[in-house]
Amino acid sequence: MDIPQLATVLSSTFDPNLREAAEKKLNEIHKAPGFLSLLLQVVMSNEVQTPVRQSGGIYLKNMIAQYWRDREPAELVEGVTPFVIADQDKATIRENIVEAVIHAPELIR
Repeated sequence: MDIPQLATVLSSTFDPNLREAAEKKLNEIHKAPGFLSLLLQVVMSNEVQTPVRQSGGIYLKNMIAQYWRDREPAELVEGVTPFVIADQDKATIRENIVEAVIHAPELIR
């Protein structure tokens, strides 16, 4: 997936006729390594419409809030390790988040 494709999926969440399929697609790809890095690129891209960038920023924030930290053994559900953001995505976000915030329009911050 690339920036235009992800932007299209995010923009499809605004259309009631396409929302369900778009949300299903996001649920399929959000745990893939590199997804959050790509999402950050969408948020930072001046080529993407502001509402789509805002949507991507909210999705990014929610993913970080929910999946950033390592899970403790007590949090394991039936012996299954819950999803945690990949280290490569964490590194990319750490390296780029300040620049993204500085250069983002106020509506996206």
